[in-house]
Amino acid sequence: LFPPVSDVDRTMGSFDARLVYPAVLRADAEPLYGGHFVIAEPPQAKNVSFLAFKALNYGEMRADIMPRIEAYSVPTIESPMTLLGTQLKGSRLVQVYQRLDEPLPVVGQRFCLSVKDVRDVAPYSQYIRVMDVKSIVRTFVTKEGQEFQRRVVTMAVSDALLYDFKGIEYPDIRYAAAQARLLETQVADTASYFGVRPLVAALSKGDAELRVDTIFEKLVPTSTVETAWADQYPVGAGAWIEAAPRQVMATTREAWAGNIYLHTSVLPGS
Repeated sequence: LFPPVSDVDRTMGSFDARLVYPAVLRADAEPLYGGHFVIAEPPQAKNVSFLAFKALNYGEMRADIMPRIEAYSVPTIESPMTLLGTQLKGSRLVQVYQRLDEPLPVVGQRFCLSVKDVRDVAPYSQYIRVMDVKSIVRTFVTKEGQEFQRRVVTMAVSDALLYDFKGIEYPDIRYAAAQARLLETQVADTASYFGVRPLVAALSKGDAELRVDTIFEKLVPTSTVETAWADQYPVGAGAWIEAAPRQVMATTREAWAGNIYLHTSVLPGS
C-alpha cells in the first residue's frame, strides 16, 4: 500500500493515505457471518504510525478526507494576538503582538490562521503548531503622540505557510481588525481511528482489563531537525572553539589548600 519511507519524508514528515476496498473471497459456499479489517502488526520504525478509519463515500479522494483529519482540533474564539505585518507564503515564522498582561503561547499549542473576507478571493485558513517562541516588549506611538507598549511575539511553526496572511502594518492601541485572524483551537473527535498497540502486561484467563503502553498515536506528521554542534561546553555559555594549546599557570604549594579551576580538561601526562 505504501512506498518505503524516504530520507525527505523521514526528516520533513509525510502523510500518506490509501483508499482500500477489502473483501473476503472464498472458493466455496460456506456462509460468512462477518468480515473484519484490523491492523495486526505495528510499524517497525518508531517514527511511523499506521491508522485506519472508515471512508464516508465510494471513491473518496485525499482532498475529501483531509478536512476531517485536520479537524481533530477546531477553531474557536479569536486569540489575544494580532498578526503584525504580512506573513508570506512559504515562511515558517509568524509574528504577532499582544498586551503585556496576556499569556505567551506555549510550544505545542495549535492555532488557526483564518481569512474570511478577501476581495475576489475565496476564504481560506491553515492550522499551525507552535515549535518555538521568542518575544520582546516594544514601545509604539499613536497618531496623537500617545506612547503604549505591546509585546511582539515571533513564533516558529511546524509547517510552512500555504498562503499569504495579511496582518496590521503598525500596532493599534485599540482593537485592530486584521484581514487574517489568529484563532484558538480545541480538540474535537471528528473521526474514529483504529490501530494496534503492544501489551505491557500478560493476559490471563478471566481478566477483565488489559494494559497497553499508550492509547495515543501520532496522526499529523511533524518535522524533525538534527543539528551537529562541535566543541561545545554543556553549559549555557557562549561557544568557544579550541584554536591552540592553552597554558596553565604554575601556582605555589599554599594554593592547593583551596580549589583550582582549570579552563580545559586535564589530559593524562600533562
